[in-house]
Amino acid sequence: MTPIHPIIERANAAFPNLEVELGDERLNRSVVSRRIGRYVVTHLKMPATAVELIGKRAVDVGLGNHFKLIWQLAGRARHEGSSRKFDVAPGDLVVTSMAEDYRLEMFEGHEALVLTFNPEDDPKWLELASDALATPIGRQAGIVTAAGGVRALLSAPEDRTGELAARTMIDLTLMSTRQPDREDDTRRPPLLTRAALHIVRNATDSTYGPERLARDLGMSRRSLYMRLTALGTTPGDLIRRTRLNRAREDILQDRARPLLDIALANGFGDGSSLSRAFRIAYGHPPSELRREA
Repeated sequence: MTPIHPIIERANAAFPNLEVELGDERLNRSVVSRRIGRYVVTHLKMPATAVELIGKRAVDVGLGNHFKLIWQLAGRARHEGSSRKFDVAPGDLVVTSMAEDYRLEMFEGHEALVLTFNPEDDPKWLELASDALATPIGRQAGIVTAAGGVRALLSAPEDRTGELAARTMIDLTLMSTRQPDREDDTRRPPLLTRAALHIVRNATDSTYGPERLARDLGMSRRSLYMRLTALGTTPGDLIRRTRLNRAREDILQDRARPLLDIALANGFGDGSSLSRAFRIAYGHPPSELRREA
């Protein structure tokens, strides 16, 4: 049996849901991980390396509800998920769900910092993390400051203040991901946040509808309909708006990306279906948004 490379062993210990593909094994790589109370901080130097993140593995070991904050410190990476593909540049932050499947390719000079956490530890974290999911967020003061704080935790003395410091860095980071022009909706009902997260996780499945959403939320379809109606929406409308909002973000992020690709990534059968729904929702076709972007 071929022995497991030490780097792969350390990577698997830090992230039990991944498979690692090393390029040139002579390159200098390192994985340093530390548990700080309820949180895990990992510093990575993984040039010429590709990893497959497998959501089911995380679910099987009880980490399916956890998220990761990933600060790209140096070098570049390529993130390829079921619904989105994008490049990660130095200074970017990416928020990912442990329950998601995706591939991450790390290039020359790669260095990153990862903090694994449960968003249910704070009432506002789940919504903020879900809204920032799988979208590169550029350098901001709060995000840069938090990265420095998290990195310091790797070598800080072990005492009861470490976990408090980690919570503070998570809070600062997630609050920094909010768009400046976004309404203050941190008090959005938890049901809408949880529902939106399930819709995003099933974004590419065009058959995902109210019945499956209700099942994922652990309630009957009628109960879900009644509770959402009381909040001013319906299951079908929430699914449609969530898909359209993600499609709109994709268009703004990459004007050259084919409309068909964006449509399929967000649960629409083809580009025409997306265009019709987009025009009804926003009053203009996707092509007009592309021209303005």
